[in-house]
Parts: sequence; C-alpha cells; structure tokens
Amino acid sequence: MSIKALHEYHKLSDTDLGEHGLSGAALIAKSTYAITTTVTALILKAKAQALLDIVAVCENGTKEDTLNKIAIREELIALFDTLCNDVVNAANAANNPAIVPAYGFKLASDTRTGSVPGLTAIISVTNLGPSRLGLELQHDPAAWCYVVEDTLLPGGTVKYSTFTDPDNVVLDELPSGSMHSLRARTMVAKNLTGPWCEPVQHMST
Repeated sequence: MSIKALHEYHKLSDTDLGEHGLSGAALIAKSTYAITTTVTALILKAKAQALLDIVAVCENGTKEDTLNKIAIREELIALFDTLCNDVVNAANAANNPAIVPAYGFKLASDTRTGSVPGLTAIISVTNLGPSRLGLELQHDPAAWCYVVEDTLLPGGTVKYSTFTDPDNVVLDELPSGSMHSLRARTMVAKNLTGPWCEPVQHMST
C-alpha cells in the first residue's frame, strides 16, 4: 500500500498557514531524514514570515495589500505542495511512513470513513478591484472544498466555482457594475455536498 499525506494546510487561515510555515521550516532544518526537494528551510521560513507580515498590514491596508496577501498565500501553498509531494516520494522510496510526520504532514488513511458535509456561510464580500469580488466563507473542518454559486441579476447566467480555501475566494472577470446573488456550500469526500447558505447580494465595480 502506498504512503500518502493529507494536504490539510489548504484549509488553514492566513495566520495559521503562516505559523505552519514557520513550524515546517524548523522541521526541515532539524530533520534527520534526507529528502530531495527544492524547498529549503530558509525559503519556507521567508515566505511564511512574508504572509504573517502582510496579514498585519491588511488589518488597516488597501485593496492592493489584500491582493498581495492572496498572492503570497498562494506562493506559500505551492511551496507546501512541492514539499509534501517530495516528502511522500521519499517515504515511499524508503518504505518508511515516519518521514511524513517528521516534516509536519499527516498520514492519509485509506480506511477513513466518509465525512458528513457541514454548513458554511458568506461572512463578507469585498470589491478587490475592477470586475473582482472577494468572499470570506465560514470554515467547516470537514470540508474538502467550497462551491460558490454566482447568479447574475436580474435573471442572468449562473456560474459555479470551487475553492479549497474559505479565506481566499475570488470571483473575477465580472461585468462592471453588475449585481450578483451569491451562495456557498461545502463539499466532502465522494462529492457529497451540504445545503446552500443564505444568499448575499453584492455589486461588482
């Protein structure tokens, strides 16, 4: 049976992801297991600290700061994806599952029972720039991803988008000045979905 790892860091909030990056960098630095990866402790620590710094700036920052935060978050997740894949490859090559938790990742079990889809809600909607809306969704620990329904009002087209991070939901290429009715729901294993949340209306700029 092959060794697999969970990519749970996708679900972390911005601050928790940054802290997880700092912890991961420390684990890389002290690990006694040798793996082949382009992600060094120095690179991971620098990107994690950059995310924590921009989170602090965004508390009283601009839309540009928010976009910068989103970009840094995506870069940090990409680093984790690369590291996770390299760790799993090393663990399978050595037939040693202990390598996975040694680098801060959780082992995936093929015997896990299916999760029950929970509830989410649209906490806020923000105009991130021309034709771009940013949504903050309520977290559900069991969710694998979140499905967002965007209905162009009145009676226009309906679009569906899927996101793995409830703190990084961005709808773009929206008609300028258009009104949108937005709903969201969770999705878990086997494409099971929860109920739609209450709709929220917002206009794009």
